[in-house]
Amino acid sequence: MTTRVLIADDNEIMRRLIRTFLEQVPGVEICAQTTNGIETVDTALALRPDLLVLDFMMPGLNGIEVAGVLKKSLPEAKSVLFTMYSDSLHARLAAAAGITTVLAKTGGISALTTAVRSMVAGDIAPASPPSESGPPHDLPNEALQADLLEKAEQFSSTFEQNAVGLAHMDKDGRFLRVNGKFSEILGYSRQEMQTLSMLDISHPAGAFATLELPRIAAGEIDCCTSNTCYVRRNGQIARVRFSLEAVRDAERRLKYSVCILEDLSVLNDVHARLSEAIIAGQTSAGHLELLTRRYRAPLTRCSRDLKYLWVNQYYADWLQRPMDKIVGRPIVDVVGKAAFQRLEGYFGHALAGRDVDYEAEAEYDVIGLRRISASYKPALGTDGTPEGWFAFVQDITPKEDENSRSEEPADLVQDTALQPSRSDDLD
Repeated sequence: MTTRVLIADDNEIMRRLIRTFLEQVPGVEICAQTTNGIETVDTALALRPDLLVLDFMMPGLNGIEVAGVLKKSLPEAKSVLFTMYSDSLHARLAAAAGITTVLAKTGGISALTTAVRSMVAGDIAPASPPSESGPPHDLPNEALQADLLEKAEQFSSTFEQNAVGLAHMDKDGRFLRVNGKFSEILGYSRQEMQTLSMLDISHPAGAFATLELPRIAAGEIDCCTSNTCYVRRNGQIARVRFSLEAVRDAERRLKYSVCILEDLSVLNDVHARLSEAIIAGQTSAGHLELLTRRYRAPLTRCSRDLKYLWVNQYYADWLQRPMDKIVGRPIVDVVGKAAFQRLEGYFGHALAGRDVDYEAEAEYDVIGLRRISASYKPALGTDGTPEGWFAFVQDITPKEDENSRSEEPADLVQDTALQPSRSDDLD
């Protein structure tokens, strides 16, 4: 049986970590991720998850308040408060709100994974205040050391292998620790970063982040986010998305701040390339349309799933169908089963990446038996594999057969050798 889990945490990195680990638990399905308390309540009421993983400090409503609101509406749902505030007071409040288990984030994601695994198996530990006396001293020293080493390794792996820049800072904004990505974004070595503060690398256009440090140190706010600028070691400007979140002790004194940097220049480059590709595609489509208006040539483009992606007016007129009854529709529905079965093999050759030239007779649904001469050219995707093909089709049905049907406009079954049209045919 699948356990559907909703993850609520306003820290994107933490949400990613929780999702990555919980998706490895058999029987767990992540049904939603939310970033604030009100959104969490609305989403939970709509999706009715089996388990909620809640952060305490969230905008709108905190995790305990969320659990209290949902207690009556989702009585069967279990919940975990995964938080930095794991003191006895918060644990008692959590229990009163109906929260199943309280776990400290300092215990690592593995503790959460273990708790969720137990819940899925039906072995649920109730919420209870954490021990005030510290770690269980009856454990052997070797076991304590091994447990501490495992937690240190988990933290180091998460910190160092992250795809965004991570740093710890003291109350004055001096860097205590940075990961490799943080150093890469700003161009300083780790050793150099530890001799600097945020003020040393700030750009005048990005003073916002520096101004928030005293407010975080004073406990006025716990987090802030902004697009801002820093100065790289080579003097160039680093445009980043900056997030700062306070880590406090049980008395809400600042222990350190976690700084997250996302390099916006990479995102901007992706957007620029995408825009170029779109413009190039639009230009190519315009050129193709202009070409087909200049030359009386029935042309079409088909997709790998055997649908019409685009046809020109000459092709639509030749099939005697409106263009909107062709584009986007399966080929078999447009030409008919008999013609499709006759030509399907040639489609396969084009999708295998080969140029195709052939003559064949096919019985079309509307225009009847036709002899055609066709050329197919594979349309390649960005990875070089065929994602469809372009087709140029000439109707070479003998004149006597053509006249006996009389359905065909005479000017579309001749002059198909890409001869330039008269000026009055351009439109």
